[in-house]
Amino acid sequence: MPISRYTPIIALAALSACLSLPTVPHTPGAVVQQALSGASIVGALSDGTSYCEFHDPGGLVVGRDTEVYAGNWRMNGDSICYTYTGEAPDCQFVQINGTRAVFVDMLGGTTLSQGNIVPGNVCS
Repeated sequence: MPISRYTPIIALAALSACLSLPTVPHTPGAVVQQALSGASIVGALSDGTSYCEFHDPGGLVVGRDTEVYAGNWRMNGDSICYTYTGEAPDCQFVQINGTRAVFVDMLGGTTLSQGNIVPGNVCS
């Protein structure tokens, strides 16, 4: 059976579809920046651990779950990136609906944490 002149194009399209990353729904970075700057997230991690985290407008993040911790946060396009003391940077997408924020893995969309957005620092 002869190979059609379209076979390479079809094969390339199929390969491209297999290699493309899934699209994870998320809120635009500018909206996330505005919602979280100067606000706290009061919620739970994916394992059920309660946490509270304040996003200082200057880029400092302070929080508590089973212990008190600190680090930095910044927007990188549409993702929010956290660097906690002694840890590698971690970037994730945020889905905001009203005063609710869901933090999701950028590749698979797995929920990492979620909580309510509360104005000011209510975590201390």
